Amino acid sequence: MDKFEAYLTVIDPLQVAAVGMVGVLAILFIPKRFLMPIVLMVLPAWQELGRMPDLFPLSALAKATGVISYGVLILAAFFDKSPKRSVSGLVWVYPAMALIGAAYVLNTEDRMLALVVQFQWFLLTLAAIMVVRTITDEASLLRVVKSLMIGVCLALLLPLSAVLLRPGDVKYGRFFPWGSNPNQIGVLFLIGMPFGLFLALRARNLITRGYFVFSSAVAGVMGVLCASRSIVYPGVMLAGILAIPMMKKASVIAVAGILGLFAAGWLASVTEKTDFERLQSLETGRVETAEEYVREVISQRPIFGLMFSEGEMSRQAEEVGHHAHNAYLDQLYRYGLSLTAPFLIMAGISMLGAAIAWFHRRKLVNDTLFMTLLAAMMWVVYAHGFVNGSILYPTYTWAFLHVMLSVFFITLLFDRFSGRPGLVPGNAVSGIGASAPAPQHWDYSEYADYGAEAAAEEPVEQSA
Repeated sequence: MDKFEAYLTVIDPLQVAAVGMVGVLAILFIPKRFLMPIVLMVLPAWQELGRMPDLFPLSALAKATGVISYGVLILAAFFDKSPKRSVSGLVWVYPAMALIGAAYVLNTEDRMLALVVQFQWFLLTLAAIMVVRTITDEASLLRVVKSLMIGVCLALLLPLSAVLLRPGDVKYGRFFPWGSNPNQIGVLFLIGMPFGLFLALRARNLITRGYFVFSSAVAGVMGVLCASRSIVYPGVMLAGILAIPMMKKASVIAVAGILGLFAAGWLASVTEKTDFERLQSLETGRVETAEEYVREVISQRPIFGLMFSEGEMSRQAEEVGHHAHNAYLDQLYRYGLSLTAPFLIMAGISMLGAAIAWFHRRKLVNDTLFMTLLAAMMWVVYAHGFVNGSILYPTYTWAFLHVMLSVFFITLLFDRFSGRPGLVPGNAVSGIGASAPAPQHWDYSEYADYGAEAAAEEPVEQSA
């Protein structure tokens, strides 16, 4: 019995139908201007719930209804009341690759599960494209990112509850919140650490600021408890981008200091079994795993991966006996160079787009720190792929963030090549608030095609 059949034996179809009905009711009755932000807030917690087997059967239901969540997000973005932009035609390579990829797993032992994952990945790519279509200016960009990050902050309450209720869930010196694998749930902490601090810097009041600092602290502490170097190191690096701006916010420093002392005492009381020495060493078995995958598996079928193979599993090579822990090796194992090469090209263009967007950030947004953080995250996503395969699995918020940022930066890149401005800069009224940098004055007439028709009617001269 494969995993797909196992789900069918424990999940009542009526429960799945009930979740689908909730999605339909949300689309019908929630005001369209609020629907997409609400779905983005719910998505991370629902996905992380599906990664916690000790919360069964709710976790099984969450994982089984992942397809529904992306379907609702696609419709929510489609019906969103905000202006829509065009995206680069190149980004449609993502859903095309998802559909083509289904042909590669038809002969696998876990075919049904593999096809469901492919279909969910297809919906993820469509959802990311539809969401990016709603990003026409700085305010709408923040609206999307802030909604998703609020969802991440809510999702962090799940592993936090595990620490409070079951602090003894430590195996091999690592914390397994509600039975979830530290390497898998860890990417949630990697998102929460830097973006929690950023939203704290841009919060309107002390209560909101404290909440986001608390969320960032929880993400950092959970990363340490899980003893995941692939989470702690890049998380600290991304958070370090915000170090200098934090120095200018006394309230952020005060709240962070208080929470830091509390977290240190808390760690000392509940983590006697945690292997903190693991974080001090760079020794890893991933290099040997990569060599084994290349030598034993990928070299045997380098072009078409699993397409013409029989009796293989879609998620890991039986010859090796465990996952590759590498997104690029996962791609090569499953699809070979025929589908991995286009993915690598898209990754390269995405990183180039992020670098150019950062270089021209003052022409795109007023809050340049925001663009810096997004561009850095794009690069970290692909670097992290060398030690973790979650950027390619649709059950991760990390994967959705990956494709959404990729679509966003590719679109900005081709807008620049075609002479289009890309974004309407301005003070983001949807949440940056009084803490944002002072807005510049722009001539909005050239942005009329980006949803700024009202502003374009009364253009103002751009200041020197």
